[in-house]
Amino acid sequence: MASILAIGVGWANEIVLSWSGNDLPDSNDALAFDAILTSDAFYNGPTDLVSCTAANNVYVATDGLKLGKSKEAGTLSFSFSGDLKPTKITVSAKKFGNDTGKLKITAGEKSVSQSPTTDYGDIELEMDGNTALSTLTLATSSKRAYIKSITIVYGVAAQVATPTFTPGAGSYYEAQSVTLSCATEGADILWGYDGKSFVTYDGDPILVNKTMTLYAYAMKGGMEDSEVASAAYTITGIPTVTPPYEEGFAGNLGQFYVNNVVNPGFDVWNAGSYSGITFAKASGYSGAAKDSESWLKSPYINLTDANAPQLSFSQAIDNHFGTIANEATLWVKEKSASDWTQLTITYPETPESGYTEFEAQTIDLTAYKGKIIQIAFKYVSTEDAAGNWEVANIKVDEKPLEKAYYLTGSFNGWTVKDENYKFTLQAGGSYALTGKTFEADPVKFKVLKVEGETVTWLGGATDVAEPTSETTHDLTSTWHTNIQLVDGVNFKMEFGGKCDFSISTEEKITVTKEKNLFICGGLNDWGKTQMTKTETGWEYEGQIAANTEYKFRDEWAAWYGGGAEINETNLDTEVAVNDGNNFKIVNAGNYTITVNDAVTTMVVSLVKEPHNITIAEGIENGTVTIKDNKTTAKAGEVITIIATPANGYELGTVTVMAGETAVEVTEDYTFVMPDADVVVSATFVEKLEAMFNFDEDYAKLFPTLKGTSSNSSTDGDITEQLTATVDGVNLTVSPKTSGNNNNRI
Repeated sequence: MASILAIGVGWANEIVLSWSGNDLPDSNDALAFDAILTSDAFYNGPTDLVSCTAANNVYVATDGLKLGKSKEAGTLSFSFSGDLKPTKITVSAKKFGNDTGKLKITAGEKSVSQSPTTDYGDIELEMDGNTALSTLTLATSSKRAYIKSITIVYGVAAQVATPTFTPGAGSYYEAQSVTLSCATEGADILWGYDGKSFVTYDGDPILVNKTMTLYAYAMKGGMEDSEVASAAYTITGIPTVTPPYEEGFAGNLGQFYVNNVVNPGFDVWNAGSYSGITFAKASGYSGAAKDSESWLKSPYINLTDANAPQLSFSQAIDNHFGTIANEATLWVKEKSASDWTQLTITYPETPESGYTEFEAQTIDLTAYKGKIIQIAFKYVSTEDAAGNWEVANIKVDEKPLEKAYYLTGSFNGWTVKDENYKFTLQAGGSYALTGKTFEADPVKFKVLKVEGETVTWLGGATDVAEPTSETTHDLTSTWHTNIQLVDGVNFKMEFGGKCDFSISTEEKITVTKEKNLFICGGLNDWGKTQMTKTETGWEYEGQIAANTEYKFRDEWAAWYGGGAEINETNLDTEVAVNDGNNFKIVNAGNYTITVNDAVTTMVVSLVKEPHNITIAEGIENGTVTIKDNKTTAKAGEVITIIATPANGYELGTVTVMAGETAVEVTEDYTFVMPDADVVVSATFVEKLEAMFNFDEDYAKLFPTLKGTSSNSSTDGDITEQLTATVDGVNLTVSPKTSGNNNNRI
């Protein structure tokens, strides 16, 4: 029959059971234990040495056997005859797909459990070489595994496993505490410094505080001594850096180093990158959450010459932390100190899944200026919580000096650091000074920059000329934009006015001036009088002589006129402002001149003089006042009268007289002020009340009325209108003229 299993003696002291031949049955055929071994399966060796005693859920695979099936364990057992005393049993195995279960190998009282890898790899069970092998069992849990071969080494004394050093050989900043271990159970470890003289290792860490090499080997009765292992250590000392110092973890941990207090058996801190950001990442998870405590320490940072040192960094977290404030912390210590001090940091909001964005923060290190310090990021995980912590962009530098800007110039006597003219820091880093009005002509100024104790005067490269009228005829509110501040001469404005100033992060100044309009002409000897700004434009009021010429100009000397003559025919009428020719007011008077915001129309009006409002004397049984206590008003104003009766009286009439002419008063007691003085008067009358009982008194009030007060359809009939007077009040009873019972009251 075809060979299913190959058992051979590769050399005198090795037996190999192999299922990797090309003559296996079809894939996925289930195999009973009697099909695992066949009579022609032995290539070299006694045919009665081994037999298969159990095969549960064992199947043919492409290049071996598949042990177990979905959610069911698999078992493969052998028995051995003779005096076979192995020193090592090696099983070549790999995992099935994504199954993560362990394969357990049991030989007598010895066993080992290990998860197979993705590709075929060896799982080894060390034996003492003194005990005869009677049974060998391979078993999975509820997961599956592939088995390619079993190798049994026997007949020679087993060699003790070579000891290992933790941490391993390498270059380190600071002293290391090295521990030794051996995979051979019960073995004694011996160690030394020169490879010649050895002492028994007692389990305590070996202090390596300078450059040296450690040697070690292990021994156990009945077994061959291990090979001698060595580990060379170089202790360089912690380097010292001077700010500004940055660490970006580009591909490695840079000058930072790791100190594991609780080592989970893998590297907790590693360099990583994502979307162009490089970082140091701490994680206590490798297949499962593990207990760990690992410190990522900086080099020494020399703050001897620092003035205002600060630490900045960015961090991102996931949602696998327990209490992050205990598991991801920042510490600092002085070089000469042994104890660490925790620094307070903030954390991003825990995400529902994945990672947060990187969030930056800054820590004040002023308390450590003049000292040499070290910082450390401490990470802790447990079997219940193992978050992921990413730290990036570490920087130690000087805190920027507090910066302030002031405006100073001819308007305040060149006062240094005038708080009334201090710029305010804006979001984004710019500075602003708003709503400042300047009356001087011209206005000269500079910007004063204060950083710490340093004061710098900033101006322009040359005197700043105003824009030409051709470019500003529309009265644009921008005076100058983005002029670089330099250590130059004064800025200058020809006119004053209300201005806003801003300074960008590049120290470029922008000045925005409120629109201003001036009237110039015979009324002020062709000087300039600033007009009053209104919601819709500008206004001027004043006494103007006959035949006075005038026109308007802005602060950049652009002229606005129209050439019209103003007389009684075009008062209170819009006149075009469309050229530079003078206007003329023909008749003398007190005038109001208004110009619209676009400076395209003008209205000239005679100023209306206010007239008196007088309350008449001798008003009885009440009071009369004018709303807002006005005593004068101009023609056209709406005036409100407030008439208040005395107790027991009511308002009768209200009158307003302009001389002998009555002024109309509305129902709500308002009137329009005429172009004359007025007198306001009112009368108040006594309230009248009549009380009687109709049921009792109707007969004497209306003696001709028949019947009584009743619901009867015939009682109370009347045929004509009746009247009576009670306490001066007239009462009238009239017959009904429609409906049923026409004459009922």
